Amino acid sequence: MKKILLACIFLISSVVIGQAAENGVYINGYNRSTQPFAYMENGVAKGFDIECLEWIAKDAGIKVRHEPIIWSEGPNLIRSGKIDMIYSSMTITVPRMIKVAFSNPYWNAGQAAFAMNSSPADFNKVQSGQVKGIGAMRGSTGADWVQRAIIEKNNLSPGLLHNYDDYEAVAGAVNSGEIEVGIIDSPIVKLIIGARPMKVLGVADTGEQYGVAMRKSDLRLQRIINIGLYKLMVSPNWEALKAKYGLN
Repeated sequence: MKKILLACIFLISSVVIGQAAENGVYINGYNRSTQPFAYMENGVAKGFDIECLEWIAKDAGIKVRHEPIIWSEGPNLIRSGKIDMIYSSMTITVPRMIKVAFSNPYWNAGQAAFAMNSSPADFNKVQSGQVKGIGAMRGSTGADWVQRAIIEKNNLSPGLLHNYDDYEAVAGAVNSGEIEVGIIDSPIVKLIIGARPMKVLGVADTGEQYGVAMRKSDLRLQRIINIGLYKLMVSPNWEALKAKYGLN
């Protein structure tokens, strides 16, 4: 009976593994506004993470397709089989690890606070919640950090945190005055600010690391990504891609 049960589990797992990777194409869900790691330009996925994955795919002899996703739904999209992975500056966290598997980490990050140049806010005021609204991307580690390290720590109203669907919306809300401060992953903040009259107030060293999220059952894809990351990171292409996207 146990052998039959194990065989059934194996068959079910095999179906899940191949569910989204139809016709040998793995679907990568990405955030369309996380420059320089992943973003959409004229309907096309671009960025450091996108090119890294395409390098790995070519080296491993697999095909990938990039699909924009709503960030907060990412892990559930992987589990349901609608996408196969998220290679798009996703921070490795315990709550996410309950739902999905992660590759070895490939990047370190913190949380950066930014505001308009005219704002009197500084990083100390941000950390104590003495600002007129803080914005973060819904489902991001930035939103978690605001909730945990600012609102709960200082016993403040949950209304201090405003959630948005992407980083561009966070920057837009700061620019319009809807909120005073935005929170964004530190490697991304300067490119999101761009030419806007904004300043970085400070960076919280949260010890975050980016990894590639995948289904726990998809051991083949996990092996491909981990081996591919290692080969890429020890090759000249890694430094070349970092230089191309201003990540040196």
